[in-house]
Amino acid sequence: MRITNHRGAVGARGLGTLPAVLGRHVEALCYPRHARAQPGANARARAYIADHLSTLGYQVRLQGPHHNVVATPLDPTGPLRFVGAHYDSVPQTPGADDNGSGLAVLLELARAAALGGVPVGLIAFNAEEDGLVGSRDFVAELEHRRGPRPAAIHVLEMVGFTAEHQGSGPLPRFLVGDRRGDFLALIANRGSSILARDTLRRARAQPLAPSTSTLQTCGLERWLPDLLRSDHAPFWDAGIPALMWTDTADLRNPHYHQPTDLPHTLDLEFMARVAVLLMEAVAVPVAPTLSVSGLYAATRRGPSG
Repeated sequence: MRITNHRGAVGARGLGTLPAVLGRHVEALCYPRHARAQPGANARARAYIADHLSTLGYQVRLQGPHHNVVATPLDPTGPLRFVGAHYDSVPQTPGADDNGSGLAVLLELARAAALGGVPVGLIAFNAEEDGLVGSRDFVAELEHRRGPRPAAIHVLEMVGFTAEHQGSGPLPRFLVGDRRGDFLALIANRGSSILARDTLRRARAQPLAPSTSTLQTCGLERWLPDLLRSDHAPFWDAGIPALMWTDTADLRNPHYHQPTDLPHTLDLEFMARVAVLLMEAVAVPVAPTLSVSGLYAATRRGPSG
């Protein structure tokens, strides 16, 4: 197990309207939306995501029996870097952090990529809360489907909560340390270690990036199943580099899977810093100081280039 830390700057200067834009996405998606228990609400979330991505000029399709939302550039060539986040919740929670926060960051990354003309694939997975069945189906289909294949994927799993103290839950204390709960954790297996190192390098070079810790599992994920609880795991199984981005979920957030997982509990500045780092990680031009109206007007004209 290898852990590397970077301490980011504090203060919202330079983030512009990005925190507010992210907050609006979270508000729009904040209701229980379990795939089976609340199929109507689940479909409503799916439509919100698909409509936004389609408006940005992506080719959008629903994949598989679980209706993953997959968006790719209109004319992709070769393997793509993907960003993913699940859109379902457990039945009893509105899911602001889990996983409205990840979806909000994904949607703004999609917008920035469209503005910059950078080819990126997006996946909103369904049924993550039912044993990762949506992402497992997507990965299984890669063997048979022609089309853009992920060269690597960044998976966003709860990226909006900070706290005075970081808990460790069932994990050994040495894995998280005795520190403030205000860092982004990046989880990588052996096959994803280059992705983790590159993202940490970009965090150190970007003043607006959050404090970041990378945890490279070095094969220990087989004995620590908490490291396999999100949609990155099927990609690891398939040998595709995948990096999980997380605020450490229930190791930090007491509202995890509770009715209290609401927008007002989130740290929107932290989320905006995560979004900036994600833009850097997939080589999207960072322009967080654009006004909301300017950002929306620019993307309605379609990708540049």
